Amino acid sequence: MPPLLILAGITFGREIMNGIDNFHAFEVWYPKATGKLKALIHRKLQCIDPAQFEHTGFLDDLNKAQKGAEAIPYFASSIYLIFSFYGIYFASMGAYLFNLKPMLIITLLIAFIPAMLANIVRVRVFTKLEEQSAPLRRENEYYQKTMCDREYFKETRILGAYKYFRKLFTDTLALLTHKTWQAERKTALLQLLLNVISFAGMAVASYMLFSATMLGDISVGAFAAVFVTLSSLFEMMQEIITSHLGNMNKDTGKVANFIRLLDMPEKAGAYGTPDFSHGIAASNISFIYPGKDIPAVKNVSLVIANGETIAIVGENGAGKSTLVRLLTGIYRPSEGKVTIGGLDTAKTHPTSVYQGISGVFQKFQRYKMTLEENIVISDIATLKQKSC
Repeated sequence: MPPLLILAGITFGREIMNGIDNFHAFEVWYPKATGKLKALIHRKLQCIDPAQFEHTGFLDDLNKAQKGAEAIPYFASSIYLIFSFYGIYFASMGAYLFNLKPMLIITLLIAFIPAMLANIVRVRVFTKLEEQSAPLRRENEYYQKTMCDREYFKETRILGAYKYFRKLFTDTLALLTHKTWQAERKTALLQLLLNVISFAGMAVASYMLFSATMLGDISVGAFAAVFVTLSSLFEMMQEIITSHLGNMNKDTGKVANFIRLLDMPEKAGAYGTPDFSHGIAASNISFIYPGKDIPAVKNVSLVIANGETIAIVGENGAGKSTLVRLLTGIYRPSEGKVTIGGLDTAKTHPTSVYQGISGVFQKFQRYKMTLEENIVISDIATLKQKSC
């Protein structure tokens, strides 16, 4: 009776799990999980030094992190499936086989070790592929924008540059596809070797099982049950390695990039309230963009009194926009000191620095909203009161 009750429980449990799977739970929670992970990226970007957005290396890392946010739910679900379903199955069957004939489980382990080694190689191959693909992917997306995006569409056509951008788009896409194909081909050859080793392992285990039956060590019924089980074990092993572990290995680099972005240093500081009667003052400030060696602004001192209007004039590339970003607290100086309303921008939290400051830049954003909303957008409280 106990084995019969256990079999009944397993059968009912399997049907219940199949019923749950019919609700497509993964399709429901995947977009939710991805949305929460991307929200983490956006919250992190609020705290990162804005000067980083001028660095191509950071933009590549951001692109990788966004891909990581999409990969993590698949990564997590694979881990859960391996430990919750496959892990229990292999543990129970392994214990039974070891109790029946210890060499059977040892043979399975020997067949499984080469598969794990192959997957270690897969991790390295696809991590390297992700490092190489991120800048190409960002270039490709940009070239697509130059042809199709509303911001570039008119000028691209008027300048007759469509064919030029289309060639750049197809060239980067071809290079990206070629690198992906090389990685897939290399891992496919490893998979072929894995299949041969697995087949050899199953052949050895079957021979040992047959010999044990002929010697009378196990019954004919046990032989039939274990022979079918061995086939299932190898099929599941192949499924774990080729499907779940294979996809996890592909996504390992993406997940690592997501975590690396969240670990970046943040732009923090003390909170305070600016007193604009003190105006804005810059004392011997210099600024170097990330990844650059030459300062964009060097040894500038300036005092802007409360209510004063000034104009900064200079040639293109002289550092006018950079200086304004320093004077408004968007950038922190590499050297020197900027105070806004008495607050040191290098030691004050950005939300405190930005109080009472607004800007219309050379390339400003026109939000697809009403004119009033575009103007009041920097004062959310007022905007909410008007909407009420």
